[in-house]
Parts: sequence; structure tokens; C-alpha cells
Amino acid sequence: MSKYNIGVDVGGTTVKIGVFDREKAAIDIETKTSIPTRTENDGVHILPDIAEAIAVLMEEYGAEMDDVARIGIGVPGPVITDRKTGQMFVNKCVNLGWSSMIDVPQELSELTGVQNISVINDANAAALGEVIAGSCSDKTVVVVTLGTGIGGGIVQSGRIMPGAFGAAGEIGHIKIQPQHPLIKNLSTLKPFADLEYYVSATGIARTAKAALQILPDQSILRDDLNAENSLTDKDKTSEDTGNSLNWPDAKAVMDAAKKGDALALKLTDFFFDTLGIGLASVAGVVDPDMFIIGGGVAGAGLFLTDGLQASYRKYVFHASSETEFRLAVLGNDAGMIGAACSGN
Repeated sequence: MSKYNIGVDVGGTTVKIGVFDREKAAIDIETKTSIPTRTENDGVHILPDIAEAIAVLMEEYGAEMDDVARIGIGVPGPVITDRKTGQMFVNKCVNLGWSSMIDVPQELSELTGVQNISVINDANAAALGEVIAGSCSDKTVVVVTLGTGIGGGIVQSGRIMPGAFGAAGEIGHIKIQPQHPLIKNLSTLKPFADLEYYVSATGIARTAKAALQILPDQSILRDDLNAENSLTDKDKTSEDTGNSLNWPDAKAVMDAAKKGDALALKLTDFFFDTLGIGLASVAGVVDPDMFIIGGGVAGAGLFLTDGLQASYRKYVFHASSETEFRLAVLGNDAGMIGAACSGN
């Protein structure tokens, strides 16, 4: 009897692959590897590379492909399931170079010989992994990943809610008009945009840059900016006409706010307020038991979840005000674990 599941998390630069013993806890990875994601030539190499890497990994682990019961693969694109046939298709995936509908399970099955293969959106895979790790499979959970963009997934009673077109949980693309007073002072920011424009890691850095250019406030962010760029100035030439300043990133903003820096606290207050509106909107539709917050920005820890929960309660319908906020725990393994547990 085949005893292993394989979880594959396909990113724009790296593919992560993990082996899971079906008789052990779902979050226990027996062994894992990673390979580059070759997106050139419309991503034609990606699935063959994955098949080869799985075969090599199983051999190194001392097992055979016949020991693989199922492969789950997470991809950064919408996944559609044909309601009549059950076939699963990836509906284009720009980050991978896939410009058409692709039957990933069929193609990967032909390459590996494994019949039971499922495909899932990568954010949904990470959401499922976090729910399993958090022992909250009996609850309705929204997982929010705050990274370069914003990813999301909705899990109800241990099952992903993918939506009719595979786009459920795309929280980062909710349109929003920030209500925080700071937006009126930062004229370089759009007054109305996708949520991730303001509160992703990229959005936090964008807002910090605008504030440092426009507001006169003294700040350690400004001090650090001047100190860092006084060093880089020595390396510039007369031909350097680009914007080479080392503007603070999201981590720098969060770290400064934790130290009580006044300008950084304005920025994080804007962040909490704006994301609070977005999650209150989500709660108005989903009414979750819990939000799990992951991604690089979640490194701010309880400072983030406490501030976010307070802002969320300002805007949410009172019936959903007791929604719990937790930090994600799986880090980079969430997508592999969720993918391995997806499907039948």
C-alpha cells in the first residue's frame, strides 16, 4: 500500500517539495527539497522539473515512486474544478508563464505515474496548512498572508472555499478608500486602490517613503535613511541619476513603531486602520471564527495582531466583533503542508 503524500509549493522563483508519511501527523515533513522555477518558454519546464525532483527526492529518501499515494500541488493562480467531471484546471498563471488553461493533474500524472493528483491555489494551500497546524479544522478561518502582495484563503470545517472561478479569498484585490487622516497628507498615494497597495509589505514601504518625503516629523526612520545613504553616496558616479536611496522597508517601520517612534506609529496606525476596514469587509461576508495572519509582515508579532484587532473592531458589524486573531506558525512550509493535505 502506498504510504506517502507529496506536497509541492510552486513559487515564482522556487519550487518547494515535501514528503509526508500518511500514518503520521499531517504537518510532519519527512524530507524536503527545493528547485528553481524555470519560467522561461511559457513555463514549459516547470512540471517536468517537478516530476524529476520528486523522483530524485524519493530515491534519496530510500523509497520508490510506487510508494507515493498522492501529490498535491499549489500554484500562484486561480484553480477551476469542472463540476461535472471533477477535472481541475489552472486558469492561467502569469508568474509561471502559463498563458492558457492547463490541466496540471493530468500532465503531472503522465510525468510521474501517480494517478491521484490535485492542484490548489498557493494561498489556499497555505491557508489549509495553517488551519491544520492550528487545530482549528472545525472552524471558519480566513488566512491572510502579508508579503510583497496580500494573499488569502478561506477554510470552513477543514475544507477550502475556492469560489466558482477559483478566486475566493483574493483579499488583496478588495478595493478600498482609506479613512485614516494620514491619507490626506500623503498626496503621492492613490486615494482609492486595491487593499494590497496600502498594507502589503510593499504598501507599507510605499507609505513610509511618501511620509518621509512629505511630512517634516523627526524619526529614526529618517535618521537611518540619512545614515545609510551618506554611505552609498560615496559610491555614486555622476552618471547615477536614478533613485538609489535606501528607503525603509516594512520591517524597519514596524521595528521603529515598537520603539515608540512617532512617525512610525503614524504609519502603523494607518496600516492597522486600513487593513482593519478591509478585514471588517471580509467579515461582513464570511463571518469567520478566526483570522490567521502570516507572511513577512507577521514577523511583527503581537504588536501587529493586537493593533489590527483593535482597528478591526472599530469598523466591523458588532456581531462579528469577537473574531479571534492569531499569528501563522508554519512559515515557508505552509504551502507544502496544505498542498499535501488537499484533494481526496
